[in-house]
Amino acid sequence: MAKSTYEYIMGHPDRGSDAGLEAAVEGIFLGSRRRYGYRRVTAELRKSRGSVNHKRVKRIMKELGLFARVPKARYSSYRGTVGKVAPNLLDRQFGAGRPYEKWVTDVTEFHLPWGKAYLSPVLDLFSRSVVGYDLSKSPSFSQTESMLRMSFAGKKDFGGMILHSDQGWQYQMAEYQSMLRESFLATLKKGVYDLVLMDIELGGGKKNGLEISSSFRQIDDSATLIFMTNLAQYAIDGYKVNASDYCVKPISYWDFKARISSAVSRLEKSHRTHVLINAEGNKRILEVSSIYYIEVDNHLLVFHTREGNFSTYGSLKETVKEFEGLDFAKCNSCFFVNLAYVQKVEGYDCTVVGNRLLISHPRKKEFLDTLNKYLGQI
Repeated sequence: MAKSTYEYIMGHPDRGSDAGLEAAVEGIFLGSRRRYGYRRVTAELRKSRGSVNHKRVKRIMKELGLFARVPKARYSSYRGTVGKVAPNLLDRQFGAGRPYEKWVTDVTEFHLPWGKAYLSPVLDLFSRSVVGYDLSKSPSFSQTESMLRMSFAGKKDFGGMILHSDQGWQYQMAEYQSMLRESFLATLKKGVYDLVLMDIELGGGKKNGLEISSSFRQIDDSATLIFMTNLAQYAIDGYKVNASDYCVKPISYWDFKARISSAVSRLEKSHRTHVLINAEGNKRILEVSSIYYIEVDNHLLVFHTREGNFSTYGSLKETVKEFEGLDFAKCNSCFFVNLAYVQKVEGYDCTVVGNRLLISHPRKKEFLDTLNKYLGQI
């Protein structure tokens, strides 16, 4: 025997079989509920037995058939921004005060013996009940379409409802948003909305903002409509569907606030549509928009309207208070004028539906300022 061989054998005594190490490896592996791989098993062995080669541990685990469980990845439909991302209106406020106020949806992956299945439900946060769902072998957009059709079928009045999702790829698609718009129009009733903001460039859908607005106007011709657009020349088309205003993007906060405040102010005025008077002993309801002007004649108030003239006892001062906030103004102490019917002003004369009314000198500046402000709003 060569001296070098002798020296090597004496310097590296036989460590024996792997029997003792195998038991330790198996004990650590089972103690981890089959979750540890060879690296973590090696680290645990070194705490109690000193130096142990990781390759040896790997070989032993392979021979014993000890393979760690790999956690199954959870399905997520989120792929970043691939389309139009909607703002988070729900903001983790999961309470709801009525049905059809807040809906939530998501896609869940299930691992079954025969493969994977994907469930796409819609949950109403008021009743905590499923209003629609689809079960599929793949998370395709056709699954989302089927889910929406079931959810909206036979339902009514979606006014103001929030449909919340995780903004996965299918919820950013133009087709998905187009289906929501069509479902909104299909269930719309007149009088549900007072103010509607509409983007002319509704990207990717079957209809643009003007076409949607045209369909909307066939259902509701009284709601206030404001257009959002990138180009001012497109806003002209908005007036074809009786839009009251438009905003050119990008719009500043203060400009947007001013336009919305003006629209809300007009809405508040329009909601006060009728007034009750006692005309010649009979109660009569007059539509405010039909009143041309109110005249003081001795102790009588004469309402000049489209339906004719009606007299009642009363005070013009009290009538002015009652009409506060509406588009009326006093041109002198005897006349309270609906500014919508002012045809022209010449000097101290104001023409209202062919009748010339005198503007008193003390009230001329205030009357003209109020008239100019009104004309600037229409």
